Amino acid sequence: MENAIEKSMQVNTELTMLSKSEGKSLILYSFFWTIMLLIAVPFACLYSKEGLNVFNNLYILITSPANLITDYFELGSLGSAFLNAGLCGLACNMLMVITKSRPSSILLAGYFLVIAHCFYGLNIVNMWPPILGILVYCLVFKINFGNLLHLGFFATSLAPFISDFLFRYTLGDNFVFGSPQITVLGVVLAILFGVGAGFVIPALLPGTAKMNRGYNLFKAGLAIGLFGILAYSLFYKTLGIETPDAVIQSNGLEGQKYILFVDIFYLIVF
Repeated sequence: MENAIEKSMQVNTELTMLSKSEGKSLILYSFFWTIMLLIAVPFACLYSKEGLNVFNNLYILITSPANLITDYFELGSLGSAFLNAGLCGLACNMLMVITKSRPSSILLAGYFLVIAHCFYGLNIVNMWPPILGILVYCLVFKINFGNLLHLGFFATSLAPFISDFLFRYTLGDNFVFGSPQITVLGVVLAILFGVGAGFVIPALLPGTAKMNRGYNLFKAGLAIGLFGILAYSLFYKTLGIETPDAVIQSNGLEGQKYILFVDIFYLIVF
């Protein structure tokens, strides 16, 4: 299995190899997006009239179950959603620098996957256990974490499981929105799930590549999707636990779809 994973890593490196100048441009481009997201926060707060409540709304986002699809514009507000995306993007940038990751197109794809999901289920808290899982995998098999950082970014697709384990799974009917309770068992489940995912996902990659015979670019997406389906079935249906619904909570700004603000933001960025 280890040889297959090493071979898969080599193929990915060859396919996404960039020149030194291209690699520098890629890293700067990801920093540019993070900066733009953070710059947009005060303007978003003015537009949505949430002001300093943005921090309270962010707290609501990170302490709520977040199974897909949880609309962070509705659950929090415009400013808190952009702040969440900016913080997660900054975390990704810092990981790129600290791990000295080799710039590649697949690494940039992982970065954009993270900030895109930050608007409907991924946040600055639940993103870490899946990344930790990939780090533990690299330590065990003595692989440079920077070489698999993109897998850490892809693994954050499983982040909604982490929020559910932390804030709702062990409470059942005692869960109350807006009054987060964290249990020891919930923390243990979140960490074990993140670490377990870190070991399973790299092992699935060679198999999913054979399944689509290279005709589909979403090799990691297929692997993570299959793992997510199995985990969802195990932790809920198999154990007889009620399937959770997405948290729907109005932010008090009915009718605010933020279409104009988002359109202007992307027109400026692009």
